[in-house]
Amino acid sequence: GIMMCLMNLSYVIAYSFSGLYLKHILGTATFSIAILEGLCETVSYLMKLLSGVISDFLRRRKVLMIIGYLFSVVSKPLLAFSNTFPFVLTSRMMERFGNGMQASPRDAIVADVAPNHRIGASYGLKRSLAYTGSFLGGFVGIISMKLTNNDYQKVFIIASIPAFIAFAILVFFLKEPKK
Repeated sequence: GIMMCLMNLSYVIAYSFSGLYLKHILGTATFSIAILEGLCETVSYLMKLLSGVISDFLRRRKVLMIIGYLFSVVSKPLLAFSNTFPFVLTSRMMERFGNGMQASPRDAIVADVAPNHRIGASYGLKRSLAYTGSFLGGFVGIISMKLTNNDYQKVFIIASIPAFIAFAILVFFLKEPKK
């Protein structure tokens, strides 16, 4: 839940401004931004399906989560240094690929470790923390834009910080459940 809170915080900070960055700084056509968003969400949903199948087959959740989180984490600084549409597209695709890759194994871990009579409450807690991160991300994003004098690259770097913390928690503290 804490990892999701941090990742959603990071995601909302970065990607709530990525469309504006594309439109107003890079001069990207609205149609191209819409296509980018559609492609990115498609990649995310396909990866959720694929990673769920792989996770169930391997009975290994953490390794898929690490791969997914790594893509999501790397995408933030890449976005900060992107100065063309193809680089922004690459960053966004990496983030959505990573999000999709880690989502199903993460949910499976919740089911693996939660007591049978608390699975629903465990998912509820996880989702509540995720929504808290999204909510806070909006505020942090607005404050970051104000403090950086609307410097998108600096805001995207700021968005990297909670993602790196979430990745460190995953790698160093989350244990693969035994079942």
